[in-house]
Amino acid sequence: MKNEFQQTDCLPKNKLERHYNNWIPPKLPANPTLALCETEAEVDYFFKPTAPDINMIIALTPQAAAHCYLKDTPYLKIEDFFDVTAFWHGDEPMLALQKQWVESVDNFLWDIYPPWREVKFQPTGASFFFLKIVIDMLFKTVFELSHLFISTHPKKIYYFADKTSDEEIDETLFFKESIYKRILLLCKNIYMVNIEELPFQTKECSTSEPLKKVCHYTLRDHVLALLPPNLIKYLRWMKKNIRSFSKTDFIKGGPILLYQPGYDVSTAAEYAHKMGFQLQTFNEILPSDAKYIQDVSDFNLLLSKTWEQISSYQVFREPFYWCGIDMFSVAESRLRFLWFAMIPAMWDMFNQARSRFEQKRPNIVMIYTPWEIRHHAIFQAARSLKIPIVTYQHGGFEGNCEYTTYDLTDMKQSDFRLVYGDGIATYLKERKARSDESLAKVIPVGSTRLDTLRLTIEKEKNRDYVRRQLNISDSKILIAYLPTSYQYNWYMAREAYWGVPYMQFLIDTFEILHEFPQLHFIYKPFPEYPLDPMPKIIATRFQNCQSVSDISVSLLLQASDAFIIDIPSTFLLEALLTSKPIVVYSDSRFIALRPEARALLIKRVILSETPDDFIRQLRLFLNQGNFEKLEHANREFLRAYGAFKDDGNSAQRAAIALKEIIQEIPKK
Repeated sequence: MKNEFQQTDCLPKNKLERHYNNWIPPKLPANPTLALCETEAEVDYFFKPTAPDINMIIALTPQAAAHCYLKDTPYLKIEDFFDVTAFWHGDEPMLALQKQWVESVDNFLWDIYPPWREVKFQPTGASFFFLKIVIDMLFKTVFELSHLFISTHPKKIYYFADKTSDEEIDETLFFKESIYKRILLLCKNIYMVNIEELPFQTKECSTSEPLKKVCHYTLRDHVLALLPPNLIKYLRWMKKNIRSFSKTDFIKGGPILLYQPGYDVSTAAEYAHKMGFQLQTFNEILPSDAKYIQDVSDFNLLLSKTWEQISSYQVFREPFYWCGIDMFSVAESRLRFLWFAMIPAMWDMFNQARSRFEQKRPNIVMIYTPWEIRHHAIFQAARSLKIPIVTYQHGGFEGNCEYTTYDLTDMKQSDFRLVYGDGIATYLKERKARSDESLAKVIPVGSTRLDTLRLTIEKEKNRDYVRRQLNISDSKILIAYLPTSYQYNWYMAREAYWGVPYMQFLIDTFEILHEFPQLHFIYKPFPEYPLDPMPKIIATRFQNCQSVSDISVSLLLQASDAFIIDIPSTFLLEALLTSKPIVVYSDSRFIALRPEARALLIKRVILSETPDDFIRQLRLFLNQGNFEKLEHANREFLRAYGAFKDDGNSAQRAAIALKEIIQEIPKK
């Protein structure tokens, strides 16, 4: 195995001695006593008479920060103690190092089991996204804690025990319990910190949603949480009807499209069927409830024999050593799960899929993104037989902002990538030109989902109905605030806000909105878990604001007079289908908006990239009170990054692209 993780200022390998970028942390009493809190219950603990005295609560999660705010309790964010742009600058270097590491692990596997080399079976590369999350979360956590230690030189740090040490690991490899608590104890001796564990505090839901809805969060739940309600309904309809749709409706002799329903893919597949394609779903090749294999074969035994060998290699452990802290013990359970469960399962599914393809060969494979083990197995089986693989963009962030992770996921794992517009195609082609990988060919076709949404939004037939549901008069100015996800910031990239700083940003923003009682504001929380605590804050503190979760974005777009959007992503593309005023925030400390995208965006929206400018622009916009529709709303950004030709024919173009791809591929 060959790999080098070099020390840099933003990726320190050794014990931290100074602040990154000479950051000046907040002042606290000398050698303070600090409490690290992640839940409401943990914050409440320090209001008990028997609780120890502390100088400050460090809120590690939005839930803890929101609760401190509601209880008027001072708190600091762990991000107050370091320059958050470190993660921004570490994005590309970390990606390059992880690429080397993944390749070295797959090469090791090829050496011990040559049949994998023959078919180019790359299980570690296929699992890159989830392995990156493990590495990045460990790095981010130790980087944050190290800065806290050298900033405060605490007398004591209190933290709370977890409920149980038992942990369920699934194919996402996600950390479902506190990662801070895992890393904190590893730092104790290196940074000479006095750490004391307090008893576990019962976690509470921060909204009125019943617990049964948020417990046992599965892979399926993660995916569903990201989908809009209308798309979920459509997918459920597809699930009910797909077998008859794909089998009894076959057009004899037509090319076979093997696809995974979801996002823009489903509509594109439906149009392809009209053009003569036969349809087959991933579920017909490998069922979604496929289990990990239980039998022990020769390569299972081989993996067992080589685990001790590879786990002892320093290069294998390198991605888990940062800031002087060896975190391999935290990562090991996930690496073992990859080694002994995911890799055998993927190989077994690979062989099943390959066998079925040899019996009945699809002409092309399409998915929005490979996520599950079976997706990767199907992808690799198709690639081994030279069946073309297509991914289809899912969401509006890609291309208008930097999004580097796709270099080693969707762009690397497919042969062709359908995207929403020329702006995205230009960005991906630039990255492809700089890469030493064989990355996908990029084809702009537009978003089928935006085309469908446009028909509903333009008519605004539901405007009055929605306002009645919200108990808002027709004459009242209604402004919708469409927030981003801020609890999926799993990995280092220039595409996500960090949870607690974003929570504080939301609070600061709504305090400004509260200054305009003549206006009514609607907040639609992003569907994610843990649940967004902002609805509770809105209900408690801001009378002219309202939170809704059961009204779709499509309906809010029809009922509202203007929009506030805090990231240039999917919600922005949807709002741009209207002619209504839009205020957009893209914080340059976290988000890398590309210059060409910025130039187009400012032709249509009020754009800010720093907190101070956003506050200034927002106040000015609300004070001016001009909420009329724009007579000639500029659509250049929408065409470049969402609707392509802006003609409603994205599904047709996608289907034609599939047909042309098949025609380009030499016959077997």
